[in-house]
Amino acid sequence: MESSSDYVEMSVELFAQDLEPVSDLFTALGALAITESDAGGEEIIEPTPTQEIGWQHTRLTALFGGGDNLEAVLLMLSQHYPLLKPAIRYVQEQNWITAWQKDFKPACFGERLWICPSWLPCPHPEATNVILDPGVAFGTGTHPTTALCLQWLDAQVTNQALLVDYGCGSGILAIAALKLGIHKAIGVDYDPQAIDSTRANAQKNKLSSEQLPCYLPDNRPQGIQADIVIANIVANPLIELAPTLCQLLKNDGQLVLSGILESQVETVIAAYAPWVTLQLTASKEEWVLLSGRNSPP
Repeated sequence: MESSSDYVEMSVELFAQDLEPVSDLFTALGALAITESDAGGEEIIEPTPTQEIGWQHTRLTALFGGGDNLEAVLLMLSQHYPLLKPAIRYVQEQNWITAWQKDFKPACFGERLWICPSWLPCPHPEATNVILDPGVAFGTGTHPTTALCLQWLDAQVTNQALLVDYGCGSGILAIAALKLGIHKAIGVDYDPQAIDSTRANAQKNKLSSEQLPCYLPDNRPQGIQADIVIANIVANPLIELAPTLCQLLKNDGQLVLSGILESQVETVIAAYAPWVTLQLTASKEEWVLLSGRNSPP
């Protein structure tokens, strides 16, 4: 297989149960980037706290360097997954970079917070600027649920001592909170890749590991009493996590939840009612943000 292209894009369509092993195989074979998209026009799977968002029928696209041995990649794929039919596309570096970057521009959330990709100048250097590039972990500010959380942080964060970002993804919320005045933020996520992404983005924004330590749920410190706990996930995991998230709050702390559809508001509010009285605080398109305070006993 010969080509003068800088990159080769390989796409396969598969079912949810094959997504992780095929992704791991591409990674082991040297994929430079891997993305997922809906291949079947189906509704998104509602995950549990230990599962990721996904589709029943997913298109997995891997990017390989043009000089890589693609015959070996195709051979391994045919041996382990003979029913998959990969689609191959050759792309030049300039075309790929332009296509990847063109949809990401600096964006303002609220009155003082900007999310800026690293390849463009921040339009307002005097503002609170978070440098964040699109990556594997979810969260660049473009999704309505992330935007709702960023706008809430912009309006509410002053100089509180501690915030917990549960399901931190790219770390965008924790990093924004630190830039806005939080003294310390803790990132928690079930996905080790999200932990790595958060740490890398923290370094890019000149934040130390002391300012933003990251943990898998089982490894997080005990006895956390946070001023703010924020979780941008989806409804079913948020319902299951209700006791855990509320336990992380100090008395009179603020709980902020997003990733919730308008039709799910009453169910989520009911799940948290024993600990926190949540209210619908903001909405964007079909999505809402709920918030409330943990009342002292």
